[in-house]
Amino acid sequence: MVSIIIEDTTFYGPTIDLTAYNITPNDVLTALHTNSPEISISTTSPGPVHDRLGCVHEEKSYQIRSALAAVARQRGYTTAYDSQLERVQERLSSIDLTEVTFDHEHQRLAQKDNIEQLQEEISALRGRIQELRQQNKDPEGKIQQLQQQAGELSAKQTEYTAAKQALEQKQKQLRDMRDKREKRLKLQDKQQNLRRKSRRVLARKIRPQFIRSLDSIPGEYELSDTPGTVETGETTAALAIYRLSRSSAPVVLASSRFPNLTAATAALDAPVIRCSP
Repeated sequence: MVSIIIEDTTFYGPTIDLTAYNITPNDVLTALHTNSPEISISTTSPGPVHDRLGCVHEEKSYQIRSALAAVARQRGYTTAYDSQLERVQERLSSIDLTEVTFDHEHQRLAQKDNIEQLQEEISALRGRIQELRQQNKDPEGKIQQLQQQAGELSAKQTEYTAAKQALEQKQKQLRDMRDKREKRLKLQDKQQNLRRKSRRVLARKIRPQFIRSLDSIPGEYELSDTPGTVETGETTAALAIYRLSRSSAPVVLASSRFPNLTAATAALDAPVIRCSP
């Protein structure tokens, strides 16, 4: 059953017709997943089949094989690729791609100019102290200034050395990050290839049930030799997959395929919400 509230009007039942309202199929699909200010829907949450097929209307392409594979999974079918997929997912989950930034280290290294300036000033002070001593004058003031600047120079040199070491560590982290990204890309490619192979196997396994479901839906279709695809009749195939999914979540329909909503819910074996395309 489905309960819908629009503009203080409540609809309830296995079939709800919203064609008289300015509600699009996307509005309904969004409301099925999240709270919407325009329309409130209470019903069974949509599953992976709904995510792959969405609203059904005639001028649309569908992820037929992917949706069929999702139905096969719901029915407990497995493939020889499942353990590999699990291992690849575990390896992907273990890859930490924390962003590496260098702003602070570069700011600290920018003190090199200050260090060089201090070194020049200290060198000049030492020369001035030597001159004062040669002239038998008291160099104490300059000596104190030299000691102060020498301490400042030592602190800046220590900070600069630490910054260089930190930068080298960040550069190593960046190289490691690049290696991890490359590794992740390779694993993602492998994951996609395994998923494609898995979907092909699952579509082949559920093909007999899919054909029977196709025959229960009004409309023409032509099966392809490749499992999980059709030569013609994608909308018929999408409706057949919804029927095959045995989901109690409503099918969002923007098609005149059925003479009425009662016929639609009987053919799909699911609640139906009809909208204007």
